[in-house]
Amino acid sequence: MKIKVLIPTPNDNRDEYYKTSMLVRYVPPLSSHRRRRNTVNHLGEHMMKVGHTNMSSSDDPVLENIRQAMRVWFFPRSRLNKFSVIYNDDNQNVIISRKMEDGMFTVHLLYNKSSVRLNGVAVSKENAEHIMSKIINRLCFEKSSVTMKEYVNMLLTVPPRVIHALENRTPYRYFRDGERVKVRLNTKRISDKECALEISDSLWIPIKNKDLDSFLKYHKDMNNRSKKWNLSPMNLIRTLDMDTYKNMSASTERVMHHFLDQNRTQKIVEERAQKLLTEMEAKFPTRLKVFMHKEDENDHLPRKSMLVNGQLADWVIIPQRRTSNKHQSVEVYSISGVSPHRTHKVAMGQYKLNGPICIDNIHGNSSIGDQIVSRALALLNDQAAVNAIHTLRSNLPPKVIRVDKEWIDRCNNEISEENEMH
Repeated sequence: MKIKVLIPTPNDNRDEYYKTSMLVRYVPPLSSHRRRRNTVNHLGEHMMKVGHTNMSSSDDPVLENIRQAMRVWFFPRSRLNKFSVIYNDDNQNVIISRKMEDGMFTVHLLYNKSSVRLNGVAVSKENAEHIMSKIINRLCFEKSSVTMKEYVNMLLTVPPRVIHALENRTPYRYFRDGERVKVRLNTKRISDKECALEISDSLWIPIKNKDLDSFLKYHKDMNNRSKKWNLSPMNLIRTLDMDTYKNMSASTERVMHHFLDQNRTQKIVEERAQKLLTEMEAKFPTRLKVFMHKEDENDHLPRKSMLVNGQLADWVIIPQRRTSNKHQSVEVYSISGVSPHRTHKVAMGQYKLNGPICIDNIHGNSSIGDQIVSRALALLNDQAAVNAIHTLRSNLPPKVIRVDKEWIDRCNNEISEENEMH
């Protein structure tokens, strides 16, 4: 049978979708009532509709929604679940294929009671679900069967958590002197089945992909079943590489702890946020401006903010004083008016700010720097953004008012001089 997949675009337009389709063959064939004929459209295609993306703490909310939608079609469920297509006690083959520009792309799922094989490789049910969600998402954009086969082989070789660690570093938490320390370790692949963690300056410890997946299950997903990885740095080295452990001295251990202190999660996030703002301003010097925002002259806690020169308006993105709002930690304003009176050290003192404008996050754990930059990139092309983010249009000014950037520089210099005096 043919299944058509609709994946909502991650914006406010509820009727825009990424689309793909695939031919699915079940062996043995499904009975008629299991094929769920109520989901068939006028072309005879079975519809797989992915849920709309809301704020989530998952690594990728879109992939998580795809995983929830396709589990019904491709993974065994309890017979008590009325939406099930495959049951837990079935021995079932599922062959998924799609014709691409350079040939046929095929994925083969085999279920034998409790075991799962994907293209002949034994994987856990959880990993198979993550891999299939990535494959379905990739099919919306990829046109080459060769590229898709290489992508699937990579997913089968490296577990999903390990791929995430290679892209975002490996989280690691331990206690030192009664204090919980959270750090992120540089991670790289050294072979098809092994990675390496940088536990100290230029000290790389090899770890098998399977062990790294278990390590991440404990330190990233907080799964206490993998408690064997609740280790201090020295015990971690001893577990992974006994020869390196024997060569560790008191001085090298001190160097390791200093190195880990430099890689604390919060420190990395803050440094990355500052670097990101600076890089963005350098990339768009005529349209982006980083400045220190003060509410008034008595405000002794200025916040690093960003001015965006859009096509329809000038926009200001300011971190919230309190960040208890889970949907967003920054506020967006449009410049809608100007007065002749200026206040020293207050860059926006003479301008009327229209807002705050609500632009929610998809992720629940985005840093302030990431939130500022993501909104700035959208507002650079505000003509398109007003169609994707409905809260912007109602806050557009009747005419474009440009902020005086020389005055902003002067205010920034005054704030810097004030900080040096204190």
